[in-house]
Amino acid sequence: MQHIDDEALESYILGTLSLQVEDVEEHLLICEACQERMEGTAVLVASISAASSRLRHDAIRTRLRFRTAGT
Repeated sequence: MQHIDDEALESYILGTLSLQVEDVEEHLLICEACQERMEGTAVLVASISAASSRLRHDAIRTRLRFRTAGT
């Protein structure tokens, strides 16, 4: 197997990769380059997820403040 492409690696981290999971896992066991990319991608995915969560919470707080200010 060639190195894992970025899209497959991201899908694997998110748990949405369906067809090639075993191939990806087998490759990750032997390829240090893809292991390092996976770690970096996992950090990026976690950061984006955390930022998205903060934005959702901020939006909810803003809507609640707007609603309570109008009453």
